[in-house]
Amino acid sequence: MMPPRFAVTPLIVEGMRVTLANLRLALDLALVPTLVSVAITFVGRALAGERLEMVEALAIRTVDVVPSAMFAIAWYRFVLLGPAAAAPGASLGRRERGYLFQLVAIAAIPIALEAIFLAIAPWPLPRDAESMPPGMGRPRRSVSAPRSP
Repeated sequence: MMPPRFAVTPLIVEGMRVTLANLRLALDLALVPTLVSVAITFVGRALAGERLEMVEALAIRTVDVVPSAMFAIAWYRFVLLGPAAAAPGASLGRRERGYLFQLVAIAAIPIALEAIFLAIAPWPLPRDAESMPPGMGRPRRSVSAPRSP
C-alpha cells in the first residue's frame, strides 16, 4: 500500500497563515527562549575570554538547543491543542525532556561532524592560505575589489 501523497504548497500556505494569524502569540512564546539563548551566548562569550575558539562555540551551540526546544514545544502545543495548552515559560516536564532528547539526538549529527572537523583541522588555524587544506584558505580578491595601498 502506497502512502498518501501530500501537496506541499497548501501545507506551506497553511503554516504561514497560522503563524501570521497568531504572530503576537508566537512572539510571546519566543520571548523567554530568546532571552535564555542570549544569556547562554553572553555567558559563553564571557567565559571564553577575548577570542572565542571553535570548541567553545560548539559547546555554546550544544547548550543552546534547550531554548529552541522550549519554543518548539510551546508552539506545537498551541498548533495541535489550542491556545489554552500553549503556556509560555521555562517548564521542563516529562514531555519536554522527551522532545529535548530527540532534538539532541538529531542535532548530534552536525555537532559530531563539527567535532570531527575540529579533530582533523590544523589547530590553531594557520594565518596563511597556502598551509590550509584546499577550500579552507582565505578567499581571493576579485578583480573589481579595490586594492589597499
